[in-house]
Amino acid sequence: MSDFSNYFKDCIHQNHVNVSLLSRQSGINRTLLQKIITGARIPSEESFFEKVLPYMMLSLRQQEELMRLYHIEKIGKEAYSQHMIIKSFIEHLQANAHVESPMLKMSIESEPKKETYCVYDKYSLIQCMSSALGRVKTKKDPVVYLLMQDADPSIYDFIASALYGRKDVTLIHLLCFQSANVDSKAELLFNIKLCESFTPLLLCGCNYQPLCYYHSSAVDQSYYAPYPYVFLTDDCVINFRKDLSGALITHEPGILNQFQDFIEKRKSISISIIQRHHRPTEILQPYLQELNKTSFDDPICSFMQEPCVLPLFPVEEIIKKIKPEIRKDQHAMHMLQDYLEKLHQMEDMTIYFTRTGLYRFMETGQISEVPSYMYEPFNKQERKMILKKMIEQQESSHYHAYLVNNKFTFHQSLSIAVYSENRILFRYGMDDRGTSFLFHELSFGTMLSDFFQFLKTSSMVEKPEDTMAFLLSVYQQTL
Repeated sequence: MSDFSNYFKDCIHQNHVNVSLLSRQSGINRTLLQKIITGARIPSEESFFEKVLPYMMLSLRQQEELMRLYHIEKIGKEAYSQHMIIKSFIEHLQANAHVESPMLKMSIESEPKKETYCVYDKYSLIQCMSSALGRVKTKKDPVVYLLMQDADPSIYDFIASALYGRKDVTLIHLLCFQSANVDSKAELLFNIKLCESFTPLLLCGCNYQPLCYYHSSAVDQSYYAPYPYVFLTDDCVINFRKDLSGALITHEPGILNQFQDFIEKRKSISISIIQRHHRPTEILQPYLQELNKTSFDDPICSFMQEPCVLPLFPVEEIIKKIKPEIRKDQHAMHMLQDYLEKLHQMEDMTIYFTRTGLYRFMETGQISEVPSYMYEPFNKQERKMILKKMIEQQESSHYHAYLVNNKFTFHQSLSIAVYSENRILFRYGMDDRGTSFLFHELSFGTMLSDFFQFLKTSSMVEKPEDTMAFLLSVYQQTL
């Protein structure tokens, strides 16, 4: 028998607990209680103790020891030891929330102090992270880790701005999804919403690698779930709260090692939710073939509904391909020509495809259906190929029917092209007049959240309640 089973058995006998009575009082099956007492089973969830402890008449010390042995039994002695180190680290944050941060006086280029301290406001936290990222950018091929999900969205904007255009920086982002076998709409929607927030990181141009691991994974039992959000570099750990109202910062090597091990174990059980291809032809052609032989209401159309790029291509050739009824719209044609002329002058463009595939991945958990495709074409010919396929889809009556009969949501229709160091082009599937294209140019400033807020409130995209209806319909497709 394990240490936990022996201790649980001793608690039952020493306190003269009647098993039959305990079963009736707690609502736990008597056979299950007997198996736990004999060591044949261990409780699968902590909720077991919430039901039985009130009736076992244990002292506070006995309860704490019982829970300690249970957690060791579930996750192993080494993992539990690491957990306790980090837990005490977090408790230090809560006990010293009044301590003023020395980082406020530290320049971004300065060396970190080998100490631990606390900050207690958003401004100080951003200053600390700015200092850490400043040091990161001076190093060769650096790696930054994030263990962060539904935090204040402005933190994504800040990190994206700080790392914009730095392809040499690898940003590994770990997200904890709800269980892989989703039986609940709420759990599925939770997973989907997690992925809405990291759009700025997709745009920033660094080597961004979002990974997910499931809450039900062996390494991440419910006892581990309350861990704080983590920002980790090679010389700094920042633990921060969801609303960015406080954080604990340390540069101590021992704590850094513990967090690095903590992150690596989660990384080892994580699945990538972004798939990168060096050439668009690797994935584009097979899906277009599927699109051509599938009825427009099939989900595969949603997956490849629209390449999201306006590559370099002679403006005259593009205009020749546009439908006659669209060419009659002088305002739309003026917009189109103006932006295409600007794009024609650009030599370096990053391409982002629709993220609908991300939803399908979360429905099935299968890596083969992973998601948001990002392409960086190597020459003008590849860009021409992508635009040609896009125009063919726009002209197709088959595709036109799909456009007409399905209102696009923000996530389905938004197309993004970063075509210079400080400009982003946003493209929509339809505007409120039914036109199948619309352009909006944006300077890449320090924050994208204002622009995304505009999208969510604009008449050109779905209202929040309609977007929720779309998310529910995604879930229904899996039943």
